[in-house]
Formats: sequence, structure tokens, C-alpha cells
Amino acid sequence: MRYQSYKDLEIHQIAHKLAIEVHRMSLTNLPKFEMYEEGQQIRKSSKSVANTIVEGFGRRRYKNEFILFLTYALASCDETREHLDTLFETESLKDKESYDYFVSNYDVLGKKLTKFIQAVEQGHLTPKARIQYQGSRIKKTPQITADIIIELEDRGIVLIKRKNPPVGWALPGGFLDYGESLEDCAIREAKEETSLDIELKGQFHTYSTLDRDPRWHTVTMVFVATSSGAPKAATDASEIGVFKRGEIPEDLVFDHNKILEDYFKWKDEGKQRLW
Repeated sequence: MRYQSYKDLEIHQIAHKLAIEVHRMSLTNLPKFEMYEEGQQIRKSSKSVANTIVEGFGRRRYKNEFILFLTYALASCDETREHLDTLFETESLKDKESYDYFVSNYDVLGKKLTKFIQAVEQGHLTPKARIQYQGSRIKKTPQITADIIIELEDRGIVLIKRKNPPVGWALPGGFLDYGESLEDCAIREAKEETSLDIELKGQFHTYSTLDRDPRWHTVTMVFVATSSGAPKAATDASEIGVFKRGEIPEDLVFDHNKILEDYFKWKDEGKQRLW
């Protein structure tokens, strides 16, 4: 079946309906002290199931990203199930009928999400997407990404704080789309995550060690770019900042500490050549 909208997905229909019902339940069936404690947490996780399905559907042309967001949705489903257990076992949610209803429906949703993920893994996508990813389950290949060191005038380097795992400060960047050049990928990702229009100075270096990304094997091309104006966090970024050399956080995710260490060494040595 070819879906025209995320609203056609049964998993989204169920997740959206449950999120509305959980929202109402948390504001009517819970004691006041829980409405903004555990109640807030279960509202957030239940809505996250539907929201990440929507975001994943928007990236459905790209199999791995689609699966990634469906996996996030499944994780939020499990989290909601855990919140329900906590509320019931602490007697904040005393209505057993309501508890049983939500537990049963979230268990069903979890199973449907699991089956849907398996279907996507088996290639049940649009014909074009299947062609793009044919043989992906037979031969594993690294994911290709582009990261960008954005020099913001004389103010410093732009970093984003990722809101998806691994969470933390990082260079702007993301996955290469099918049919896209690395240069176009870098420009697009910079715009999507920082709202900045950048001018690429060139390719800095390629990083490809197996442990550079905790999720899977990725190969990244790092670009150096310049920009001006006020950066604004968007898409996968929850925060954004401009950091001078001595202000950069020490716990950057991925291997971005190594990348910036190499970059500043290159600057100190006065080497200006880029590819």
C-alpha cells in the first residue's frame, strides 16, 4: 500500500487517539500534585509517539532515517507504558478500568509499531525508495554524512545541542540524501539546524573510525564555512550557541572534540589550503 499522508497510517491513528485520551485523563483522573509531575511526563511521552511517527513519515524516502524515527516512536510508547505502571502502582491513578484500557491499547500499539518497523526493514516502501536501498540488508555499508565548522565572523564557532540521541553539543550536520552532493548536503543541514546561509570555504577532512558514532558506522566529510547573522536552533537542534576556542564544551558528542582539535591545530599552523 502506498500511503499519501501520515494520517493514513494505522499506527499514527492509534497513537494520536491515545495521546488525546492520555492528555484528558492526566488532567481529570490524577491528583493535583501529579498533574505537573508524572502527569506532565506521560502527556509528553504519549504525544511523542505520534509526533515521531509524523517526522519519520516525512523522511520515508530515506529508509534508515524512517526506521530511526519509528524506533523513537516505539521507545516513547514503552515510556508511556512505564508511566502508566508507575501511576497505578503509586495509586495516583486509582481507576483500574482506565489503567487496563491504556495498558491494553499501548501494548497493541507497541506490537503494531514493531511489525511496521520490520515491514520497512524488509523494503515495504515506495518503489523509488526500494530501488534506492536495494540490497541494503545483504551488504552493509557505512552511512555518509556531512558536518560543518561554521565560522561566525569573529564571534566563534557555531554548535548545536542535539535533541535526539545521542543528546549533547555537536557540530551542525546530517545524513547525505540520495542524489545529493556533499556540498549541497552541508549547505542544507546548516540551514536546517542553524537557520544560517553559509559559504563553504572547502573540505577540511574525512573521519571514518568505526566508533565515531555510537549508533552505526558513519563516514563524515567535514567542511569549513563562514556565515553572518544570528543563528537560530531548528529541526534536530534544541539549543544553539556560538563559542570561542576556550569556551567550547568538553563533552561534544560523536568525535567532534577530535574534529575541532584538528581544526584548531590546522589554524595554529597557518595552513589555509582546503579542498
